[in-house]
Amino acid sequence: MARLLPPLALVLLIGCSSPDDFADYERQSGDLGAFILQHASKYGAHIQQTNGLPQFKADWLYKQDADGVQIYIIGDSFTPLQTFLVAAFGRPARSPRTNELGGTKRVGTWYGAELGAALAYSWETTRDGKQFTSMVVVRQKR
Repeated sequence: MARLLPPLALVLLIGCSSPDDFADYERQSGDLGAFILQHASKYGAHIQQTNGLPQFKADWLYKQDADGVQIYIIGDSFTPLQTFLVAAFGRPARSPRTNELGGTKRVGTWYGAELGAALAYSWETTRDGKQFTSMVVVRQKR
Protein backbone atom coordinates (compact mmCIF):
# COMPACT_ATOMS: atom_id res chain seq x y z
CA MET A 1 0.00 0.00 0.00
CA ALA A 2 1.29 3.46 -0.89
CA ARG A 3 2.31 5.65 2.04
CA LEU A 4 2.47 9.42 2.27
CA LEU A 5 4.28 11.69 4.62
CA PRO A 6 1.79 12.69 7.30
CA PRO A 7 0.21 16.05 6.41
CA LEU A 8 1.66 17.68 9.54
CA ALA A 9 5.16 16.61 8.47
CA LEU A 10 4.61 18.25 5.09
CA VAL A 11 3.47 21.49 6.69
CA LEU A 12 6.50 21.44 8.98
CA LEU A 13 8.76 20.68 6.02
CA ILE A 14 7.40 23.68 4.18
CA GLY A 15 7.60 25.94 7.20
CA CYS A 16 11.11 24.97 8.32
CA SER A 17 12.80 26.91 5.55
CA SER A 18 13.10 30.66 5.60
CA PRO A 19 13.24 32.85 2.49
CA ASP A 20 16.96 33.40 3.19
CA ASP A 21 17.74 29.68 2.73
CA PHE A 22 17.61 29.61 -1.08
CA ALA A 23 21.30 29.24 -1.97
CA ASP A 24 20.77 25.88 -3.70
CA TYR A 25 17.39 26.68 -5.28
CA GLU A 26 16.89 27.43 -8.96
CA ARG A 27 15.09 30.61 -10.00
CA GLN A 28 12.41 30.66 -12.65
CA SER A 29 9.85 33.11 -14.00
CA GLY A 30 6.77 32.81 -16.17
CA ASP A 31 3.86 30.37 -16.15
CA LEU A 32 3.99 28.85 -12.68
CA GLY A 33 0.74 27.00 -13.34
CA ALA A 34 2.28 24.98 -16.17
CA PHE A 35 5.34 24.30 -14.00
CA ILE A 36 3.12 23.00 -11.19
CA LEU A 37 1.14 20.72 -13.51
CA GLN A 38 4.29 19.29 -15.09
CA HIS A 39 5.99 18.57 -11.77
CA ALA A 40 2.91 17.39 -9.86
CA SER A 41 2.18 14.91 -12.65
CA LYS A 42 5.82 13.77 -12.65
CA TYR A 43 5.50 12.87 -8.94
CA GLY A 44 2.19 11.04 -9.34
CA ALA A 45 -0.51 13.65 -8.69
CA HIS A 46 -3.76 13.12 -10.61
CA ILE A 47 -4.78 16.31 -12.40
CA GLN A 48 -8.56 16.70 -12.66
CA GLN A 49 -8.64 19.63 -15.08
CA THR A 50 -6.10 21.05 -17.54
CA ASN A 51 -8.30 23.27 -19.73
CA GLY A 52 -9.53 26.70 -18.75
CA LEU A 53 -7.26 26.99 -15.72
CA PRO A 54 -6.59 30.46 -14.31
CA GLN A 55 -3.35 32.11 -15.40
CA PHE A 56 -0.65 32.00 -12.72
CA LYS A 57 2.38 34.02 -13.75
CA ALA A 58 5.08 34.49 -11.11
CA ASP A 59 8.74 34.48 -10.19
CA TRP A 60 9.65 31.50 -8.03
CA LEU A 61 12.45 29.42 -6.58
CA TYR A 62 12.45 25.64 -6.59
CA LYS A 63 14.41 22.58 -5.67
CA GLN A 64 13.63 19.04 -6.81
CA ASP A 65 14.96 15.52 -6.49
CA ALA A 66 13.71 12.04 -7.39
CA ASP A 67 10.97 12.18 -4.75
CA GLY A 68 9.54 15.68 -5.02
CA VAL A 69 9.72 19.40 -5.58
CA GLN A 70 9.61 22.42 -3.25
CA ILE A 71 8.44 25.76 -4.66
CA TYR A 72 8.75 29.16 -2.97
CA ILE A 73 7.25 32.46 -4.07
CA ILE A 74 8.49 35.51 -2.19
CA GLY A 75 5.46 37.44 -0.89
CA ASP A 76 1.82 36.53 -0.42
CA SER A 77 0.61 34.51 -3.42
CA PHE A 78 -1.60 32.19 -1.37
CA THR A 79 -4.89 33.17 -3.04
CA PRO A 80 -3.73 32.79 -6.67
CA LEU A 81 -1.94 29.53 -5.78
CA GLN A 82 -5.03 28.14 -4.06
CA THR A 83 -7.28 29.27 -6.93
CA PHE A 84 -5.04 27.47 -9.41
CA LEU A 85 -4.70 24.28 -7.33
CA VAL A 86 -8.45 23.98 -6.70
CA ALA A 87 -9.16 24.46 -10.41
CA ALA A 88 -6.54 21.84 -11.41
CA PHE A 89 -6.84 19.26 -8.59
CA GLY A 90 -10.15 19.94 -6.86
CA ARG A 91 -10.62 20.84 -3.21
CA PRO A 92 -7.89 20.00 -0.69
CA ALA A 93 -8.48 17.49 2.11
CA ARG A 94 -9.45 20.30 4.49
CA SER A 95 -9.99 24.03 4.42
CA PRO A 96 -6.88 26.14 5.04
CA ARG A 97 -6.09 26.68 8.71
CA THR A 98 -4.26 29.56 10.35
CA ASN A 99 -1.55 28.93 12.96
CA GLU A 100 0.32 31.57 14.92
CA LEU A 101 3.38 30.64 16.96
CA GLY A 102 6.37 32.58 18.21
CA GLY A 103 5.72 35.67 16.13
CA THR A 104 5.04 33.77 12.91
CA LYS A 105 1.74 33.31 11.14
CA ARG A 106 1.02 30.50 8.68
CA VAL A 107 -2.04 29.62 6.63
CA GLY A 108 -1.94 26.25 4.91
CA THR A 109 -3.52 22.97 3.94
CA TRP A 110 -2.86 19.77 1.99
CA TYR A 111 -4.42 17.22 -0.34
CA GLY A 112 -5.23 13.67 0.72
CA ALA A 113 -3.79 10.38 -0.52
CA GLU A 114 -6.40 10.14 -3.30
CA LEU A 115 -4.46 12.83 -5.19
CA GLY A 116 -1.74 10.26 -5.93
CA ALA A 117 1.05 12.38 -4.39
CA ALA A 118 1.40 14.40 -1.22
CA LEU A 119 0.75 18.06 -1.97
CA ALA A 120 0.74 20.82 0.65
CA TYR A 121 0.81 24.58 0.33
CA SER A 122 0.99 27.55 2.69
CA TRP A 123 1.63 31.24 3.18
CA GLU A 124 3.81 32.43 6.05
CA THR A 125 4.92 35.64 7.69
CA THR A 126 8.18 35.29 9.60
CA ARG A 127 9.06 37.03 12.88
CA ASP A 128 10.94 39.69 10.95
CA GLY A 129 7.95 40.42 8.69
CA LYS A 130 9.07 38.55 5.57
CA GLN A 131 6.32 36.80 3.65
CA PHE A 132 6.48 33.80 1.37
CA THR A 133 4.15 31.28 -0.21
CA SER A 134 5.29 27.69 -0.55
CA MET A 135 4.21 24.41 -2.02
CA VAL A 136 5.64 20.91 -1.90
CA VAL A 137 4.77 17.82 -3.94
CA VAL A 138 6.17 14.50 -2.74
CA ARG A 139 5.89 11.15 -4.50
CA GLN A 140 3.94 8.46 -2.62
CA LYS A 141 6.18 5.77 -1.18
CA ARG A 142 5.37 2.22 -2.20
